[in-house]
Amino acid sequence: MKKFLFILLIYINLFGEERIVTLSPSINEIVYAFDEGQNIVANTKHCDFPEESKSVPKIGGYNDISLEKILDVKPTIVIGQDYDEKLIQNLKALNIKILSYKTNTIENIKNTILELGILFKKEEKSKEMISRIDDSLNSLKSIVENKKILIVISPKDSLSNQI
Repeated sequence: MKKFLFILLIYINLFGEERIVTLSPSINEIVYAFDEGQNIVANTKHCDFPEESKSVPKIGGYNDISLEKILDVKPTIVIGQDYDEKLIQNLKALNIKILSYKTNTIENIKNTILELGILFKKEEKSKEMISRIDDSLNSLKSIVENKKILIVISPKDSLSNQI
């Protein structure tokens, strides 16, 4: 019996799907972009894109994330940004695997995409995503000279009421 349980645990660890909790909309969208959305078992109340992420159980917002709700969904991994050091430490203390990333610059976002591509074994897809980002940014270079540009990334068609 012990041998059977041991083999079952190895099988689950090798072939079992991740149970992912995402702690920010940007991380949530990157995970979905890697076609891993079916493995997200919870996210924040701010995660509303793509549409299917609205129906995922919510664990709170930026300032009120519930450790109890995270524990309830039994994640194998929690992925978020590095802004809440206390939350990260609490998750580590509970022996929950946590990955946290900086997403405050384009270079940090591209690094996050690369690292998550490695995690999900989709390195080629991560390179394609970064190439599309670079192409989009390069297309903006000729728009104006000697001016600062605000780039807003949003799933909304119009930002007139959002800015």
